Amino acid sequence: MIRPGKYIQHPYALEADWQARNPLLKNGEEGYAIVVVNGVTHIRKKVGPGNWNDLEYFDGVVWTDGTPVLNPIGDASGDISGLTPIEILDKLLNPYQVPVLSSVQNDAGTGTYAATKIIEIGVSISNAVKVSYAISNQGNLQGASPISVTAGGRFTNEGAFSNSSPLSLTHTGFNPITLDTITISVQATHQKGVSNIANTTLRFDPKIISAVAQVQPADGTAVMALPNKVYNITRDYTRDYSFGSAGYSVVCIPTMLGVTNPVFTDVTDPSLPAGYAMDDLGVMSINNGVATYNYQVYASTYYLLNPTVLRIS
Repeated sequence: MIRPGKYIQHPYALEADWQARNPLLKNGEEGYAIVVVNGVTHIRKKVGPGNWNDLEYFDGVVWTDGTPVLNPIGDASGDISGLTPIEILDKLLNPYQVPVLSSVQNDAGTGTYAATKIIEIGVSISNAVKVSYAISNQGNLQGASPISVTAGGRFTNEGAFSNSSPLSLTHTGFNPITLDTITISVQATHQKGVSNIANTTLRFDPKIISAVAQVQPADGTAVMALPNKVYNITRDYTRDYSFGSAGYSVVCIPTMLGVTNPVFTDVTDPSLPAGYAMDDLGVMSINNGVATYNYQVYASTYYLLNPTVLRIS
C-alpha cells in the first residue's frame, strides 16, 4: 500500500548499465533509463515482470529496424531506429528545411550587378566589390556570421560574414593587362551542416574592334582613326559583325584570344561562297582608348558597295 506523503524513488541508470546488468524487474516494478537518441537525452521506463533486456520500453513501441529509409518523407530519413512513433511523426510533419543560396551576383565596384560582371582589360577597379544573394530558410542558419565567402585570396576580407546582402569585399585594386577571371564563392553554415556553394564571377575581357574603312588600315593609328567603330568587350570573337556602309570591312581581334584561321562568311547574301575573302593585315599594336595591346587585324579583300553582315567561325 502506498501511503500519502511518502516519496517513492525508482531505480534509474544509463541504458548501457541496465543492459549490462539485465536485472529482473518484479511485477509492477519500474526502472528508468537515461537514453540518448540522435543527440537528445530522454528518460524512458520499463515495467516488470521480466528481465530488463526482455522488456519493451513502456513509453510506446520503438522502431528498431536500422535499415535506411529508401523513400523518405519530410525529415524522417536514414536510420530512424530508436525513435518512438511520436518522434517519427514529428519528423514527418516538421521536416528540416536546408537553406539554399541562389541569385549570387557582384557589381565589380560599379553599383550594377550581374552573375558574370564583365569589365574591359585596362579598367582599374578601386571601389569595394559588393556581392548580393538570396537565401531560403534563413531561420535555420547557425551563428552570428553564417555566410562564408572565398575568392582565392583576391580580396583582403574573405571569410565569415553576417547574413546581410549585399556583402562588401575589399581589395588592393584590380587592373589586369590580360585575361583574368575572379570567381567569388558563397556558402552558408546552418544547423545541420553547410549549404550549396553558389558562384559569381568578375571577368576582365579585351575589346574587339570592327569598322568600315575607305582604305585598308596600315597600323593601329589608322584603325583608331576610322569613324563609327563598333566595340565588343568579350572573349568570344566568333560572332556576327555588321557593316552598314560601303568600304572595306575591318575586324580587329586581340591576339590574347588565340585566334587561328578564322572563317569569314557573308550571311546577308546567300549567293556568295561560304568562305568570305579577308586579308590578314598582321599584328598591330592598338591603343583602343582604354588600354594598349596587340590585335590581329583582318580587312575585306574587296571594297564593298552594300551593307553586309560577316560571321566569324
